[in-house]
Amino acid sequence: MMKQYTRLKFGGIAVAFFIAIMIPVNAPACVSMTDIAPESFNGAWEPTDETVFAFEFIGGKGNTYIYDFGSPERNLEILSGSPHSTIYFTELSDGESSTWYADAVSGGQSLRLGDDPNFGISFSKDGRTSLDYYLSGTSGAYALKDQNSATAIFVHDAEPIHTPIPSAALLLGAGLFGLAANRIRARNN
Repeated sequence: MMKQYTRLKFGGIAVAFFIAIMIPVNAPACVSMTDIAPESFNGAWEPTDETVFAFEFIGGKGNTYIYDFGSPERNLEILSGSPHSTIYFTELSDGESSTWYADAVSGGQSLRLGDDPNFGISFSKDGRTSLDYYLSGTSGAYALKDQNSATAIFVHDAEPIHTPIPSAALLLGAGLFGLAANRIRARNN
């Protein structure tokens, strides 16, 4: 009876550990500029629709850009005083390789992204460029706010790519927990 209780107790702890690690990563947040989640983000984004990607300007001063995530110096201005912007992602293939481009409707500007459509978002004001910003939102609709320029935008039809460190931490933690549980079980026997 005691061994059964100990196993249930360890199982409950393992489930609680799993939930504690996964909630901060996957918890959806309300997209609100007045109550934006304090999650700092500077990672890559991927379009969820290969043809249209929309940005909507909310407020602030400064300019907003998308850039090739591997090369921040190669960028495309998407918002500069206009209330919204639509970016078209196109893939050109020569049969052996493909190259992605992000095209802005206004001015016919284009940004070469390389072999995948992943991009970054940056903010600029008075010659200072920031790649870090606050991110809040849920699938398909995100609010971004840059602290330096106070620029706030909504992003539609794209998803941030979070690094897989939480999953690795989960696996490591579960493995260490299993080893500890086996050690305790061996001592009790």
